Amino acid sequence: MTLTFVWLAITFSVCLVLWSDWSLLRLGLPALGLVATLMFSFTYGLGWSLWRIDPSSLFGYGTASTLGSLDRLGVLFSLGLSVLALSYSLIRRLSCHFLSQCNSLSFRRSAEAFRPLLQCLCMALLLLSVSGLLGMTVLGLFQRDPLLQQHALQSSWLAKGLIGTGLLSRLAPVGLLLLPFAWIRWQRWQRLLCILLLSTWVVIVSASASRGQLLALPLYLILGGLVWQSLSLRTASLTLLTVGLIFLPISESIRVHREGDATVTALRKTFETFQIGKQLMGTAHEFYLFLTPRDCAADLDTLIKIDPVSAQISRNGVAFLPNDHYLRWHIAGRYLSCSKRVLSHRGFELFDRLPLGLLPSSLGFSTPSLFDGQELSQDLSLSLDLKPGEVSYSTISIFADAWWRWRWPGVVVVTAVLGGLLALIQNLLLWLILRQPMAGLLGQLLVLSLVGTWINNTTLTMLWFLLWDLPKAWLELMLLTALLRFRLPRGAT
Repeated sequence: MTLTFVWLAITFSVCLVLWSDWSLLRLGLPALGLVATLMFSFTYGLGWSLWRIDPSSLFGYGTASTLGSLDRLGVLFSLGLSVLALSYSLIRRLSCHFLSQCNSLSFRRSAEAFRPLLQCLCMALLLLSVSGLLGMTVLGLFQRDPLLQQHALQSSWLAKGLIGTGLLSRLAPVGLLLLPFAWIRWQRWQRLLCILLLSTWVVIVSASASRGQLLALPLYLILGGLVWQSLSLRTASLTLLTVGLIFLPISESIRVHREGDATVTALRKTFETFQIGKQLMGTAHEFYLFLTPRDCAADLDTLIKIDPVSAQISRNGVAFLPNDHYLRWHIAGRYLSCSKRVLSHRGFELFDRLPLGLLPSSLGFSTPSLFDGQELSQDLSLSLDLKPGEVSYSTISIFADAWWRWRWPGVVVVTAVLGGLLALIQNLLLWLILRQPMAGLLGQLLVLSLVGTWINNTTLTMLWFLLWDLPKAWLELMLLTALLRFRLPRGAT
């Protein structure tokens, strides 16, 4: 029943946003509302559905606590996505007078006027991205141990620069999105150089086992094809589905090679669905957040009666066991911790980091981090006494963060504000395209970079992304474009 409800909510949200953004999509504009809605629908909808079909992959058994928390998570996601789409659509439709000015707007025609400059920008971004990818690998920024990553980041000014500029997270996607546009008119040597750069990209990310960068290459190239080549809906859907089916097995193999032991067949099989769902959703803490002590206590009582090991764990707990002891994976330990857990509302905790958290630390400000998702995840891990690394270093999503802070009213308010903010950003980009085409074009492409980094972000982190990270990357693109303009022959742009 809940599975049907979730996909009805997804269908409603996608249709609503299509209705509000249809005029933009018809003109070739990759509308921000549709991008955000489809991204949430694919990640949370498909990830959650996998867990709902096989709930034993999450908690070890298909019990009352497993199904109950999954259903609550499904309702949370459905409500949040529907409110976000409704808020976005209402504000976009209220801009009817403004939208009427965009009826003659053509994204592809506007880009064609700047073709030489955009082709040059695309090649420059590809060169910078591959160079940055190589530098980050050498510096150790793709290591799985967060402590080693932090040490590598703090010990090198180059590492700080590569991360701080958003080279791979923001600028590289724009280069990949421009590639299908630039490829058509490139000369042979430019195409050969491009193939060499992309091949180097694949070799580097395969050697560093960076699943995120492995996905980024085909993902943004396909999105670029959708933007520039006017692919039919059927072709685009089949392409995205094919790439997704290819990526998931490859990604899972990389995970096992990097984090686990491929020879332990039983362990790999037990958590296979769990891991794929987590890859899609970006987190597994959503599920643990909704576990109720009452359900867990009932499940534990049942286990104690039929399983001697569960009875032993319920008497002694798991805190006394070494971190690598196999019994720390035992289901009874989590039931025991869950049945004793008290989870209070977080309210405005950590909001004191605003607005200083939006200032750039690279300019010397002592700014607090707005990436609070891992802190919230750590709280949940400690409350459930989870095995270190069991849920990776996942973070809490904006839906779960809003619920944890203010329960169901918070989900409505936070997602409504987010939807409205996205609509305002889309309107601002349209205004720029009409009056400053190059600035608007780059901004419209830049927002697509959120697809790869949006999955597991809290309320505070989302504000950081939308109010600082994106504007900063847009200014960097404008600066790079201005520098390249001087390198082109007069009149080429």
